[in-house]
Amino acid sequence: TGRMIVDSSGAASIPAEFRTTSTSSNITFTDSGTALNQVRIGSNSGSLTALAGGAERMRIDSSGNVGIGTDSPSTELHVKNTSSDADVQIESTSSGGDARLNLYANSAGVSQIRFGDEVKTNIGLLTYDHSDDSMAFKVNSVDRMRILADGDVLVNKTTSDVTTEGFFFDATLNRINCKATNFLPMDIRRGGNDGNIAQFRTDNNAALSIAADNNDGCIDGASNHSGIKLGTTSLIPR
Repeated sequence: TGRMIVDSSGAASIPAEFRTTSTSSNITFTDSGTALNQVRIGSNSGSLTALAGGAERMRIDSSGNVGIGTDSPSTELHVKNTSSDADVQIESTSSGGDARLNLYANSAGVSQIRFGDEVKTNIGLLTYDHSDDSMAFKVNSVDRMRILADGDVLVNKTTSDVTTEGFFFDATLNRINCKATNFLPMDIRRGGNDGNIAQFRTDNNAALSIAADNNDGCIDGASNHSGIKLGTTSLIPR
């Protein structure tokens, strides 16, 4: 009925083999809606190829690398598009379903997402270091932020040493340290009307406020207008 069965009858040998004297050998699939040689699976110089629409769409080379859109995959999975965007989609449409990208590394290695272009490779990096359970964010080839295992956050520095320049949030003490040599280390601005710029509290109780009043600085106690105004030449009660 239009079919062929190849049965090795349990033998360990190869039941069917296709040979050619050229560098490629193909099996072609054709139906009423497919032109001849448009869909093929074959071998090419030691690689397994899959063709659709008359063009090669996927290749598994002799090293086991898989290429989609490329006949020379450089990694275990290489997706390439030379005429449009290259997208990889992971989708779950079930109720409450999750979509995940899992990166599992050795306990002494890193899990990493790399960002690059045709001019600069790895110009941006998102790296999780499993040896110390830290996560680093690299921008323009420079470490810009790091989150340590204890929750400390470092910006423009790589250690939690308070004597080095950069921003440091101490997660254990809930304390912020910022150092900038010969520059203003912190700039806090209030937009709009006069009022508090910074407020210091003990739990939910206000203890001290730094405020602005007609472009003058003020230091208030627990309630507004209970401290002093820093006038141009003297301290003014308010």
